[in-house]
Amino acid sequence: MEIAITTEEVVGKGWIAFAPEARTTAQGDTEAEAIRNLVQLLKKYPDLLEEARSAHSRHVTVELIPV
Repeated sequence: MEIAITTEEVVGKGWIAFAPEARTTAQGDTEAEAIRNLVQLLKKYPDLLEEARSAHSRHVTVELIPV
């Protein structure tokens, strides 16, 4: 199953990785570590993805909004 992951650097504190479909967040010292921690979390607790797996219809849309 493919899911979207968003990463963000928190200056001086490392990185966070967020999987909106699973409503799950993980952190790490690097972007790669944050993503790896998120993937490990989802593997350890696969029920976090149950709602996305059972969705009748699933669309991932990316829309950039200028701010």
